[in-house]
Amino acid sequence: MVAVTYGGDGALLLSGGREVASAPALHVPVVSTVGAGDAFGTALTLALAAGVDPEWALAAACAVGADAVQHPASQPPLRRLAEYLR
Repeated sequence: MVAVTYGGDGALLLSGGREVASAPALHVPVVSTVGAGDAFGTALTLALAAGVDPEWALAAACAVGADAVQHPASQPPLRRLAEYLR
């Protein structure tokens, strides 16, 4: 699988070149983008590895990335993944 992020335009998840999921961006105040991609990628990987549906996993990853950009630290304090999957 390949995730394609579009910043303020959301993200796509592809498998074998075909779209399997899409998620809109959450529009939040941006303080710093440092670490946001890492937060997104980690959340997506963990959710998919746990067997979460790709659509839910991608939406959760976008929410984690949105939380990450609202904090000035490169390793922002984030909630547990399960809280983003609600």
